[in-house]
Amino acid sequence: MPPRTTIRLLLALALAAMCWRTGGHALLEPDEGRNVEVAREMARGGDYVLPHLNGLPYLDKPAPYFAAVALSLRVLGESAGAARFASLLFTFGSILIVFRLGRRVGPPLAGELSALALATMPLVLAFSRTVIFDPALACIETLTLYAAWRALERDTHSVRWAALMWGAIGVGAITKGPVAIIVPLLVLAGFALGAGASLRPVFRLRAWPWFFVMALPWFIAVTLRRPDFPRYAFIYESLQRVATKTH
Repeated sequence: MPPRTTIRLLLALALAAMCWRTGGHALLEPDEGRNVEVAREMARGGDYVLPHLNGLPYLDKPAPYFAAVALSLRVLGESAGAARFASLLFTFGSILIVFRLGRRVGPPLAGELSALALATMPLVLAFSRTVIFDPALACIETLTLYAAWRALERDTHSVRWAALMWGAIGVGAITKGPVAIIVPLLVLAGFALGAGASLRPVFRLRAWPWFFVMALPWFIAVTLRRPDFPRYAFIYESLQRVATKTH
């Protein structure tokens, strides 16, 4: 059997393993139970802006991932498998992006091998079957870095790729918080220092405002309904969590 066929067969088996009996066990407490309940209340109440838990506003996490799970529950029904479907799709997205990047920058079979390596990592496999924010964050950050790489190639679409990078960072910020901003920028800074590359293409004026285009509408909408949200998000959930022993 040719190597390409063998690798693609292994990749297909890995993806099938991710999909196998995703609803075959009960929701894991506390994270899955809490996250699914927030999504269930969002689906039933129709409020996709401000998450609720047991009828009360839930400001600990932003709305987009809950909204993805809520849509899955509405389309597929209220079940453990349906609740985990969003994480599965986000993981497939990460694998596809890694495949595309490998095909673009590596030798033959680099895309297939990269996708296979990612799909068979234990935590990737586990989180693809868990109602948790990490698969969404991983997919968004993978897209961010892929778009940044394409922007740094300085081709005719460089500005569009840079705009996509910042737009993805904005979506990541309202999905998981500051980590979606800090991690990609640290990776890019390390790359620039190690490779002696200029990051000017990704900081063009026509690119970075897309961060605010993607992140601000939801932030403003929640703040109008809960004026205490900015303090809670930036001080309590971010600064105090990192810099103090409050948590």
